Amino acid sequence: AYTGFLNKLRWDTYLKQVELLGPTNKRTGLMGEGATVGQLQDLTRNINILSGRAKVSGISGNKLAVMNGMFFSPRFVWSRIQAPTLLIRQAMAPGGLTTPAGRQLTRMVARDMLGYMSGVLGMLYVGKASGVIDVELDPRSSDWGKAKYENIRIDPWAGLQQPMRLLAQVLKGERKQLGTGKMQNVTVTDAISTFVESKAHPTLSSILDMQSGTTFTGEDITPGGMFLQNFIPLVFQDAK
Repeated sequence: AYTGFLNKLRWDTYLKQVELLGPTNKRTGLMGEGATVGQLQDLTRNINILSGRAKVSGISGNKLAVMNGMFFSPRFVWSRIQAPTLLIRQAMAPGGLTTPAGRQLTRMVARDMLGYMSGVLGMLYVGKASGVIDVELDPRSSDWGKAKYENIRIDPWAGLQQPMRLLAQVLKGERKQLGTGKMQNVTVTDAISTFVESKAHPTLSSILDMQSGTTFTGEDITPGGMFLQNFIPLVFQDAK
């Protein structure tokens, strides 16, 4: 039902945006020139990336099934990596700024991306300024950009924070530890491996944890903790 709802939402969004790209749309001024096939493909790509359903180039069918068995929602993770550069890709696409349909596509991406980011930043700013929540401003911390209320953390970034945090840790060569706030030196390999392990399928992640004796966050594992993590629903794990 969930997958069907999202596919219906994507299709409805596509049809609505195609109307805005039509050759006689008076509201957008696209008179006499509609979208090309390539621009319609760009529209499809944009909708899929922004809705968390990116295409992994060169991987489909059985290969994608194998990836789904190894990682948690690999197409969603790939979409989060592609999303920050989507506006630049659309603007630099053929006709992205030189044709009416191309400019309309660029405006669509700019409106969605910048509107979402400004909304989240505004919410975090108001919350922090009012003293209701605390917000970590150091991109080397896993709490970066999250709203923190007592021991509750809310991540409003829909998966966009983790790739940006990885980039910051790689560029700085440091990771900010939770709790102590101390800086820990980290290599590029360590930062990337931690990121990849955090996206592993729960079964694979449990195997890696048992092999290393710790979770990807560095916490020691126990039989009780493993049982809680793998068999108890998240809503009950967070209950106090």
